[in-house]
Amino acid sequence: YFHFHLIEEKLESFFRLHSKGSAEQKGEMDHTSNPLTSRDGMFSDEPIPAKLAFIHGLIAGFGFGAFALILYLVIVPTMPGPLFAFLPGLLFGLGTMAMQIMFGAFFVSVTRRAGKLSERGISFVTSRITMSVLLYGGIAFIISGIGVLLYPSLMNIGFTTGIRVHNLHNLGIGFFLVIFSVGIIGIASFIESFRKAKELGLVERKERVPETT
Repeated sequence: YFHFHLIEEKLESFFRLHSKGSAEQKGEMDHTSNPLTSRDGMFSDEPIPAKLAFIHGLIAGFGFGAFALILYLVIVPTMPGPLFAFLPGLLFGLGTMAMQIMFGAFFVSVTRRAGKLSERGISFVTSRITMSVLLYGGIAFIISGIGVLLYPSLMNIGFTTGIRVHNLHNLGIGFFLVIFSVGIIGIASFIESFRKAKELGLVERKERVPETT
């Protein structure tokens, strides 16, 4: 399908994820190599550079979503002065970070205890879930976007819950897209990745206790 990597190339060069024109960059741009796999075709558990999280934060924070608009147009103007304008964004970021730490720790703990996966196995499962949610969830959003452009009445599909909370009062196509992407695709990917991790032997190795006579 038609697409281009101009922004991706610029970001990779700026943050030095790949050297410009390198074999690694060319392989990813041509879709002949997968950053989730190593050169021998097996799963690569090389740590993801922390700078990628910073890039993601810049992209996530720049937008016109519901929460971003509430921060920009409602909460920030209520600050006592320009010097305090950064506080809502800072607290929002700290809250997001705290929840990610708690959910991440809970997920790793449950996965390790229930499935006896090794650290490499957990990394494999989480990477596959992320890849599936972004890929298939992105496709679902693209299809729905095209559908809304062709048939604007699709935006009216939904129901009212009566809960007087933003984003919960009226559940429409956006809500169901998130449920499909994160819920259905995420759970299905978790089950499949969990099974694949065990097939690859990415489980904890129990040390054999020598027998005593």
